[in-house]
Amino acid sequence: MNEPKIRKFLAALKQGSDYLHAHPQDTWLAFAKAHPELNTELNKQAWQASLPLFARDPAKLDRARYQAYEQFLFDNKLIKKITPVEQYAVELD
Repeated sequence: MNEPKIRKFLAALKQGSDYLHAHPQDTWLAFAKAHPELNTELNKQAWQASLPLFARDPAKLDRARYQAYEQFLFDNKLIKKITPVEQYAVELD
């Protein structure tokens, strides 16, 4: 795993999320300008409706959630073993 690149990506993702939440109208206008074929009233409404669904801190690792999901997959025989979270997730300091 290339942890430094992943950390850099997660930091950039958080920065983008912060900007999106702070400037929802500006981000919609930039999106609509970049993709005029998607600049419709329905897409504008969908954009606004989806804003609360974007993580405030997408880089934050929710260990309990990952572990519970993995346990669910294991219990339902969708995976063959439980893997420690540290082996597939990066936690920012």
